[in-house]
Amino acid sequence: MKKYLMASLAALMMLSGCGGKKTKDEVIGSNQSCYEKYGLKEQGEHGLHNTFVLIDQTTVFDDKLEQNLLEKIKPLFAVGSSFSLIKFSTFSQEHYTSVVAETYVDKPMPQDQEDDTPIGKVRKFKKCLDQQTQAINTDIPSSISQTLRESNTSIDQSELLKSFQDIASSKIAQSTAHDKILIIASDMLENSSVTSFYANNKVRDINPVLELEKAKKAELLADFKGARVYVIGAGLVVGKNNKRSISAINHLKQFWQMYFEASNAKLEGFGEPELLETISPKD
Repeated sequence: MKKYLMASLAALMMLSGCGGKKTKDEVIGSNQSCYEKYGLKEQGEHGLHNTFVLIDQTTVFDDKLEQNLLEKIKPLFAVGSSFSLIKFSTFSQEHYTSVVAETYVDKPMPQDQEDDTPIGKVRKFKKCLDQQTQAINTDIPSSISQTLRESNTSIDQSELLKSFQDIASSKIAQSTAHDKILIIASDMLENSSVTSFYANNKVRDINPVLELEKAKKAELLADFKGARVYVIGAGLVVGKNNKRSISAINHLKQFWQMYFEASNAKLEGFGEPELLETISPKD
């Protein structure tokens, strides 16, 4: 029990930023606002779109699924966007929830502000925006691929409900963006002390209503602040027992639809395992 509590505390400290200043090796891609860098006043909201990519390290993706994920996030690399890449699995000394990469791209300077700013500073600002754009297009995909390669199926538990709750309360709660997008790379199969969606290494045909009551009783609902949710990898089971009944997958989807609705979010795409829906930033 003491080991569990220590690991849980470490996970929360990593998410909340209470574990001390992060080094370059700990969080990839963190950058400074171009407005702040050149002493310019930003007009309006800083972040128009905020994307959170969550990778369940108990779910192993093949190359095709990895490409599916990387293709889906491309339209989200836009000005006024910010990205957070977070990995999770269970609460243990070796595996816990942590931020892998964070980066963003500032909004362009409004024309009237540009007209009132020295041309030299405008050039530097635009070069800074180009550097931000290059970083988000390289750092995030690279970090996603590396994090996926670290995943394995030997981790005993998959604590999705608790991980989602912690991420929502510590990261999503901080977002002021009007458009919050949550992309989850996971089989979405809870396997914890609260409940398990497995039976003999197969996807169990769950009762969505009963499972939601278990989550509520364990106080594991979250507040995702109205985020749009997309899942890649749902029901994915590797090995010779990778059978999934239509009923089991349908009930799995129903549970997560109910869970996210009860947690102030909307499930807009549920890849079984590939995600077919297009993800686009809202104006």
